[in-house]
Amino acid sequence: MRRLVSAPLALFAAAASLVACGGGSPSVATVDAPSAFWTVTQSTSAVTLTPGGPAVSPALPSSHGVSGTVTFPAPTAATTATLTETVQNFAPPAEDGVPALSSARVPAGTRYALAQPPHASILYIRLISDQVIQLPNSPTFSLTVPSELLVPGASYYIAFFNDAKAPNDWDLFWEGPATVSGTTLTFSTNGLNFTFKAGVKYWFALVATGGPVPTATPTPTATPHGSPTPTPTATPAGWTPTPTPTATPTATPTPTATPAGWTPTPTPTATPVVTATPTPTATPAVTATPTPTPTPTPTPSPTPSPFVLTVSPNPVNVFGTGAASAQTITLHETAYSGSFTESDDCAGKASFSPITSTGPNASVQVTGNAAVTCTATFTDAFSQHSTTQVIVTTSGWVINGKLRK
Repeated sequence: MRRLVSAPLALFAAAASLVACGGGSPSVATVDAPSAFWTVTQSTSAVTLTPGGPAVSPALPSSHGVSGTVTFPAPTAATTATLTETVQNFAPPAEDGVPALSSARVPAGTRYALAQPPHASILYIRLISDQVIQLPNSPTFSLTVPSELLVPGASYYIAFFNDAKAPNDWDLFWEGPATVSGTTLTFSTNGLNFTFKAGVKYWFALVATGGPVPTATPTPTATPHGSPTPTPTATPAGWTPTPTPTATPTATPTPTATPAGWTPTPTPTATPVVTATPTPTATPAVTATPTPTPTPTPTPSPTPSPFVLTVSPNPVNVFGTGAASAQTITLHETAYSGSFTESDDCAGKASFSPITSTGPNASVQVTGNAAVTCTATFTDAFSQHSTTQVIVTTSGWVINGKLRK
């Protein structure tokens, strides 16, 4: 099983002062967790923000090769505030009510037709102001990280926990992707108004993804050539219709006196000659030009996400007992330099030698003691784990096919 977790590196232990405008030296406090890989660094400083004035870029706490600044644009109202900044490389404390990024669902504003891309949280930043700060645009970040955290092909974003807009949700791609120069990641504003309320905890996070977040491409509208519906012509070209003639009535003769005893022969009435009207030639039908089919935009292949613990092979087949039949299991976790631990349910029927080294690559030998099928679990320093099935066979042969009827 694979699970994304916070970046498995030592990021922060000491603190640096913020750039203060019109204030004295900031106070600095550092708290270290039991492991050197888990660090909380905190600092405070006073900043003065003036409408129409320059942007202010106080420095964030720094150590272990990580440093950076947060930049506030000129505010809409003048203020002098004391900021408290916290930087850590693990999920926010439970009392803040902020979930870890790996367990958060995608907020409504960032849902895509494609599945959410794999991502890893590298560090978390908390900002608290003791005064209201009204900004015309969002604050931006510039972060310098150790080279081992930069994975070729990865893209980096600033996530923001916006509890007021989408309760219990992270806006995973709030700012980014970052412009990468060496080991420095620079982010541009997302252009949204931003207000720091007094005493409220605002959480941000640096996350890495396998590649840029896809943007939906609008479907092109094909333009037909020519008019698909022809306009009928009443009279065919080159033909003049001949009107139907009206018959000339025959004059009624003046009656002549009929002699006695004689019956006159009646004069027949002339039948008018009618000239036939020619049948018009039908106008040929116009065939509409077919609508072109738009060419689909190819979907980029995602780059594998960093910081994932893998175990191979799976399953591990051990054919026989004793050292001569032992097999090697390989562990890998990109950019991780800590140790691994092993646990299993093999009940002694398979034994595991000590893991030879720390990350990113390590190995362990499994030796069969009796026939068994069991599971071995390997765990890093951050409780991320991966499993493999172990099959010990002592019969001397292996069935690898099906009986055909």
